[in-house]
Amino acid sequence: MKAEELAHRRQHAAGRVLVYDQAAAVDPPVEAPVPHLQQPQVVTKGSLVTMVLQQKSMTLTAQGKALEAGSDGQVIRVVNTMSNRTVEAVVIGPNQVSVSKPGGTVLN
Repeated sequence: MKAEELAHRRQHAAGRVLVYDQAAAVDPPVEAPVPHLQQPQVVTKGSLVTMVLQQKSMTLTAQGKALEAGSDGQVIRVVNTMSNRTVEAVVIGPNQVSVSKPGGTVLN
């Protein structure tokens, strides 16, 4: 998008967006509430994901199916396609989640 095509600049600040309208020259900027400002989802519900378990010098991976959509850092439920067990995992990238050993903490 070219700079001259930008009619508004938006700045996210504490759950609100400040809208600067160059054409109307609003002063001060109009404050508009933002009900649902979200990070992009990198895992979609029903997609196949790589489950990663990382320990000191070893990394294990398995295939899972996402039961929920999620963005980076979000905890979602994933079912292991081999064992059919459901686990909680942290989204770490596109179609990748981090899992922890039972009773342990999630390692990224």
